[in-house]
Amino acid sequence: MKTSLVSFFSVLLSIPSSAQTSLKIALKKADPLDTATTLTIKEKIRGHQAYLDNAIATKNTTQHFYGLLYLYVDHYKAHDYVGVAKDLLQADSLAKANHNSSWLGGVSMRKGLMSDVIDGKLEDAIAHYKEAIKHCNVAKDSLCIGESLEQISTSYAFLEQYDSAHYYFKLALPCLQKFADKAQMALTYNNYSNLLSFEQKYSEAKIWLDSAIAITKANKNLYKEMMYQNNLASLYTQMRQYDKAAVLYHQNLIINKQNNWADRLQHNYLGLSVLYEVQGDYHKAFDYLKIFYLQKDSLTGAEVQLKIAEINTKYDIQEKELALSSTQLNLVQANASVQKRNIAITSILLFVFMGSIWGWSLFTKKKRKLLHHQENLSILTQLLLQKNSQLTSMELQLDQAIAKEKPLESAVANEDPLENSFSETSLYNQRILTQADWNNFKTHFEKAYPGYLSRLRSAYSTLSEAEERLFLLIKLNLKNAEIADMLGISADSVKKTRTRLRKRLELAPDDQTDDFIRRF
Repeated sequence: MKTSLVSFFSVLLSIPSSAQTSLKIALKKADPLDTATTLTIKEKIRGHQAYLDNAIATKNTTQHFYGLLYLYVDHYKAHDYVGVAKDLLQADSLAKANHNSSWLGGVSMRKGLMSDVIDGKLEDAIAHYKEAIKHCNVAKDSLCIGESLEQISTSYAFLEQYDSAHYYFKLALPCLQKFADKAQMALTYNNYSNLLSFEQKYSEAKIWLDSAIAITKANKNLYKEMMYQNNLASLYTQMRQYDKAAVLYHQNLIINKQNNWADRLQHNYLGLSVLYEVQGDYHKAFDYLKIFYLQKDSLTGAEVQLKIAEINTKYDIQEKELALSSTQLNLVQANASVQKRNIAITSILLFVFMGSIWGWSLFTKKKRKLLHHQENLSILTQLLLQKNSQLTSMELQLDQAIAKEKPLESAVANEDPLENSFSETSLYNQRILTQADWNNFKTHFEKAYPGYLSRLRSAYSTLSEAEERLFLLIKLNLKNAEIADMLGISADSVKKTRTRLRKRLELAPDDQTDDFIRRF
């Protein structure tokens, strides 16, 4: 695979620049707003919305697509992640309808950024970036390919797969050096600095990071500079230059507050928490950690995640319905009714169960409440595990029904790509543990083990959300296969997360991960 990629990029880089396309450059040229002006983000949203409305009114498909991507950026900077999801889904539908490889590549790359930054799903992000490379190769957009490769490298770095991270960075660098502008190169240098920092190569990391900061200062891009300055403060912490780190963090806080850059502030607070923790000032460390979680929940909390999930589901259903014949559509609707009935029954059972728990608790002593909450948590966990089995059974019934309705010969003759996509990916194939499920689960967990989550986050503040989920599920004595079913991921993904979790917990070689977690 790696050999074929090297050969592919050797051919790609030999293509003359005049034969290249670039969605990024086209977007910049067509932008109706002068990026050098001091427009507020609200003003940019109004301007780009007017551009989009005019494109729709005049049926200008290109401007329609561009307008959606302009608003995608605006809504991201305004921390309106629900708006970001809507813009991206509409752009995706438009790109598919026009069979435009350049647009499909641009959307796939932005999907990767959404999976990475908003959802924290690095493996999903990598899959989107690789999909972007396929489309951008067809479009001969080397800049898009270079950016996607570089983002793959960054994702592997955060997954601690350093060999893969270096490999993809080496593929990306010549592409970016030939086609990227200075701002993109600054981001590339910053991300590679992060990789070197993860490997504890701090002196090398600082050289690359200093280059990124110098470029952003020359470009007078303060927003990007704040990201790189925060990374420099983090690097000072790792190098044990604590005074420099503290001064830089607090300087960044002032600038980010003045500009209301909530996403930058979030990283400042987490960095300060880590800084004071390594210095032994746990009171300050905990204070900043609390601020970080409040900030994080306000930007990408459960409500935002739930709204994004609902939007994705609606668009997914809409896309699939367009690909179905009238007979298939009726079948889907029938199965949807079955699914709704099953969900309703499950909800009623859960509601009745919760009601009985509540009624019973009125007549029991206080010392019995904790036991009931633990029983409640156990049953809820089993319901979530059963949800996977129900969805899998329904998906099989749907596939069998479609197979009977449409003979194989007809399918081969038509070769409708949207119908093929439907047969490969069921309409009801979705994450087993949704954000709403997880919020409900955490609520019952807190009742069963009061103060446990706060104690866990205080003791191990650097745990990712995925690692925290795994910790709680192991606490409940779930096996790897059950955890994989509940989260809707592969067993290998569970094993990788367990490995990262063990490193975070800093266990001794003879300590068993499960035993440690159950004793915690």
